Amino acid sequence: MRFADSFKIALHSIIHNKIRTLITVIIVLVVSLLIMVISIMLLSFYKSVDNAYVAMFDKTGAVFNLQNYYVSADGTSGVSRGINQAEYEYVINQFAPYPELIDNAVISGNLESYYLYDMTSKPTQAALDSIVNSGQLYSRYNTSRSNLNVFSAWGDLDYMSKDISYLKAGRLWDIDDEGTKNVWVSESFIANASLLGNNLKIGDNVVISCQRYITEDNITYTLFARAEVFKIRGIFLNEALEELNCNYEIFVEAITMYEMMEDNLDIYSLRIISEPKYGYVFNEEYKKMATIVKNVNSTMQPNIYNKRESKRFRCDIVDNLTSVRTIGGVMIGAGVFIGFIILIISIGSVANSVMISVDKNKKFFGVMMAVGLTGSGIKRIVQQEILCVIIIATGIAYGLLNLFKAYFYPLVDSLMAMVGFTSGSVVIMPFYIPIIVVAAFIIMSLLFARKSLSRVINMDVISVISEVA
Repeated sequence: MRFADSFKIALHSIIHNKIRTLITVIIVLVVSLLIMVISIMLLSFYKSVDNAYVAMFDKTGAVFNLQNYYVSADGTSGVSRGINQAEYEYVINQFAPYPELIDNAVISGNLESYYLYDMTSKPTQAALDSIVNSGQLYSRYNTSRSNLNVFSAWGDLDYMSKDISYLKAGRLWDIDDEGTKNVWVSESFIANASLLGNNLKIGDNVVISCQRYITEDNITYTLFARAEVFKIRGIFLNEALEELNCNYEIFVEAITMYEMMEDNLDIYSLRIISEPKYGYVFNEEYKKMATIVKNVNSTMQPNIYNKRESKRFRCDIVDNLTSVRTIGGVMIGAGVFIGFIILIISIGSVANSVMISVDKNKKFFGVMMAVGLTGSGIKRIVQQEILCVIIIATGIAYGLLNLFKAYFYPLVDSLMAMVGFTSGSVVIMPFYIPIIVVAAFIIMSLLFARKSLSRVINMDVISVISEVA
């Protein structure tokens, strides 16, 4: 039997049984409305959260943060150490394939004391130890003590970009300065050196010594001191540093300081700020950021507090969006389950309509089978009949939802408020939702009505003639 002929028969059955068709349409309409309302609400919430984080990233970027290592077995006292050179380099290397993600790398730590020595040669380690051990360090060099900042060659001077001129002379650092004995100083540093009789300029050498008290047990302290010769590459304007709220007078690159201090740096935080670039695609940026966070935490030794581990490397966008997407996924899963339960509860009525249609047309099907209609032909007629009813009902439901789309926004707003957003809600009504609902109704209806349909399909010729008689 041709499709057109089977469709005409199915359409005739629908029109001939108006009351039954109307009841079935109402049932499918109500159920599909419930299922699609739940689906649209949850999908809109998921999309709204994504949009909100895209807007947040577009406005503020992302911040990665590596914390120092800390162990506390009982949750009361513990041992901590700073971020060592291997950890610093590992994190930076993870960003190497995505240099566009690094706009600034800010290093924070407790870097106790730094002193300016003579400008030509550094003291030997023995001489430096002698000065330290004799207690002459403060009295001898206190007048030339300077605040020192350890920076990463991967970042700018300050994570808050400002349109100002930084330098009085020289140049800013770049990635080629990593691990080199170059130094950047302020106008104040140059002025202090001048008071000591040293008129410094770009390209001159300066000797800087650094010291730090080291403890293993919070009781015994050892003073660790080193000195090194650096070459001045840039001189910062005092007003520029003031504008940046920066009170440092000496700027030394991180790898250089690690090598100088032999990992005896109390670096407690490495922040990497990522600002969005023009034309970026958020999901691609998110995948890069999530990959870096995953790789670092899979290798980095975690902190331990009260016998519980915690990750040391985090990204605000990745952490927040991962959590919200997990919640959204659970909500969507719950919505699918609820929709399935609603479908199961109501499908009996729809399947009953199919079975009534089969029984009412049993004699007609018998005659058609007697003249050559196959079982698959009968099945096709029934499928087309119930498909038409379900498509009509679901189409009406989808149309009503689009008509009253504006009423979904307050509901999505309330869901967004649960995760801390007060704006940015969107309502989406994907075209595939009614298609999925129609497919689910068809499959479940035919599954429930298969026995009644099989009895007709499997009738032999004698049964057909007997039934017609």
